[in-house]
Amino acid sequence: MSGHNEDSLDKSDLRRIRALTIELLTQYDQSGSSMRELLRTFRRGRHIGQQKTGMVDALCLGVVRFLNTIDFLIARCLRRVPLNRMAMRERCALRLAVFEVCWRHRGHRQVSREYLADYPAAKDALECIEKSSLEEFIIDLPVVERLSVEYAHPSFLVEVLTNQLGVPSAIQLMEANNKPPVNYVRSNHLLDSTQAGIHELIGEGVSLKEDGSFEGVYRLADPVNRVIQSEAYRSGHVLLQDKSSVFAVYALSPQPGDTTWDACAAPGMKTQLIWDQMKEVGRLIASDVNATRLRVSQRRAQRLGYSGVAFLRADATRPVVSKAERILVDAPCTSTGILASNPSFKWRLNKKTLFDLMAVQNKILDGILAAYANRPGTEIVYSTCSLLPHEGESQIDSALKSHPIELVELPDIGERGYSGFRCTASVRRFFPHLHDCNGFFVAKMRISR
Repeated sequence: MSGHNEDSLDKSDLRRIRALTIELLTQYDQSGSSMRELLRTFRRGRHIGQQKTGMVDALCLGVVRFLNTIDFLIARCLRRVPLNRMAMRERCALRLAVFEVCWRHRGHRQVSREYLADYPAAKDALECIEKSSLEEFIIDLPVVERLSVEYAHPSFLVEVLTNQLGVPSAIQLMEANNKPPVNYVRSNHLLDSTQAGIHELIGEGVSLKEDGSFEGVYRLADPVNRVIQSEAYRSGHVLLQDKSSVFAVYALSPQPGDTTWDACAAPGMKTQLIWDQMKEVGRLIASDVNATRLRVSQRRAQRLGYSGVAFLRADATRPVVSKAERILVDAPCTSTGILASNPSFKWRLNKKTLFDLMAVQNKILDGILAAYANRPGTEIVYSTCSLLPHEGESQIDSALKSHPIELVELPDIGERGYSGFRCTASVRRFFPHLHDCNGFFVAKMRISR
């Protein structure tokens, strides 16, 4: 909750903040929406001031970030009624109370008085949790289950990460996922060729440091709201974009005069950077299967200066762009690389979802590579914001077996791919604990002659 000082708020404000938090947690429990989506809707409909909104955000995301650990503790201490039999509002109030006691170190009596007064079973459970130790509860669990509870990640993901990285590195990665993400800022050269927006932010006291590996990309040391509320950001002169996402466009290396296809373009930030790199010369087609997301991308293009891009609603599994020289496939994925900013994705992950997404990824890659088999020299970058080899190395190895392609070496930034794959040495991975950015996978292919 750093950056959100409660001392300046009165008791009625704090009661309202916690009531709103419980309301949003209840909505999260009832819906398939991510907490980020619910918070965006909340901010549009409720205007309660920046400080109070920030506190609601921090409380909601904190509970969701540690949800399986919270529920594990509750299950061990709830004696009167099982958690899944509790009324939904009581369950969400108890979850918030556990987060406040165990992660924000507030006393259980104060928390109980504030919003558990009508829930005697929840009050008893909270008192038990404060007197107990998580370590005592998990000491005899199998390794994967213990790490899952201790570091608040689903067991399937823990198993994959420990297998690929080893236990110590997997723990460091999970710890990084449980902290607020690092944010990055870059200039929009389509509107601001002199980086005036960056200089304006620095002049306003915003702490920016240029990233050593990415020229023109700046790490933000201040709360992200310092940028979002600035005129430089509102005018579109500076943009927020993770450096791993920037790397995917740098890997594509679009040139002025190219015909380039951004095959899964929404929400459009990579599209903007491609057009920037092309210096607005050539042809850029941005397609997406989702009509709503495509419309959002088109509105963003008008605001950010890349309205010269041709937008097209199309399913990338059935290629409709036939003469591109460079293609970016930023494929739909499990989003396991962005758990620091979107912790809800941890608890929406299951094997069926993964296998469904893998099938879509495979179909997109297969369709594009087959359609371009007779156009040697065409270059394709495939990327996902995923930590899973299923959505990265496995897809590229499959493509190498089925299509006349060669892998193109990428800049020596980030890490090699996971070991044990044919493509390992030629692809790149980024990790939150190593590179202070999203988890990301990038591979570059060229149609062989």
